[in-house]
Amino acid sequence: MEAPKIVFLSHIDINLYLFRLPLMKALVEKGWEVFALTPEGDYVKKFEKYNIKWIEYKIERKSLNPLRELKTILEIRKRLEEIKPHILHTFTAKPNIYGTIAGKFAKVPIIVNTITGLGSFFVEKDLKSSLIRFLIINAYKLTFKFSDAVIFQNSDDLELFNRKKVLDPRKAFLIKGSGVDTDVWKPLKKNKGENHLIRVVTVGRLIKHKGIEEFIKVAEILKKKFGEKVEFILIGDFYDGNPFAVKRELIEEATKKGIVKHYRWLSPEGVREILQNSDIFVLLSDREGIPRSGLEALAVGLPIITYKVPGCKEIVEDGKNGFFVRYKDINDIVQKLERLIEDSRLREQMSKHSRQKVVEEFDTQKVVSQYLSLYRRLIKGKLPNIRV
Repeated sequence: MEAPKIVFLSHIDINLYLFRLPLMKALVEKGWEVFALTPEGDYVKKFEKYNIKWIEYKIERKSLNPLRELKTILEIRKRLEEIKPHILHTFTAKPNIYGTIAGKFAKVPIIVNTITGLGSFFVEKDLKSSLIRFLIINAYKLTFKFSDAVIFQNSDDLELFNRKKVLDPRKAFLIKGSGVDTDVWKPLKKNKGENHLIRVVTVGRLIKHKGIEEFIKVAEILKKKFGEKVEFILIGDFYDGNPFAVKRELIEEATKKGIVKHYRWLSPEGVREILQNSDIFVLLSDREGIPRSGLEALAVGLPIITYKVPGCKEIVEDGKNGFFVRYKDINDIVQKLERLIEDSRLREQMSKHSRQKVVEEFDTQKVVSQYLSLYRRLIKGKLPNIRV
């Protein structure tokens, strides 16, 4: 019997490397032939180490020119016709739409899409965002007719698509995120002496929907009260040119005044070191799929302050491993953070529950097994001659 052949498609190589690598490695170990289909990037050569074959296609990510977009679809189709995979698995909006169209014309037997989150246009209420939401939803309605499975990372997104009748409900599956390696991401023992510096950290793209402005406001208030006893750390790169970008001047000024300590791009190892040496994680996103940074914070044992919004609410049990705060309510955020800063015993209790939650619900091996189970089910239904 023939071994399965699968292509993972993304517009950015780092997305596959950071978030899909455990799944890809698990498939290789089971004898699958695994391909990463992405544009050129800094991470493409790293796939070779794991016997994952990288194939290039070209794209202009900021282009809205229909002819260039069509060219991208045709190039993806060509690569798929050359590879002849049994399964195509795509992630995020453009790859989901373009990849499904290309996969259909390339006669790929099984097409799987993952909705990793719905993004800023599903948060904003202005006319442009409403129009883009309409276009995305209807593009999905068209392309999902050709999909065999659509994976959602949280129940809110799944329910939204069912309510709008975007796809056949029998094609919809819930798998919460890409998981986190709890053997690598784990707590460190911290100095809990009287003069212990409390570190409060947030991680995310520097756009307004990640709550960066609110984080800085809260930091400014609490720095006035606690002074050098508390440090606020912001990890994230600038998004110049993005319509939702936080202004550089705001972050640079906050850094200059000592309100926050800002790190731009850090390796996963760099982020892990900071999280392991921090005490509280703040996640003020307007909406997420399943926030990877939040899972990493759980894994190293951090209490989490967040809103009760799609994606974020999946990782917090209010009062047990963190607190929900009222949406955009600076006073409520300040009060909950004050409580955690001042109560080391509460932080310690919540830390244990965070670690327990990620091990029980979001460990990489548990998430990977759900993907493998779905792949096997799809192959047995359509490709009985393929060995799984």
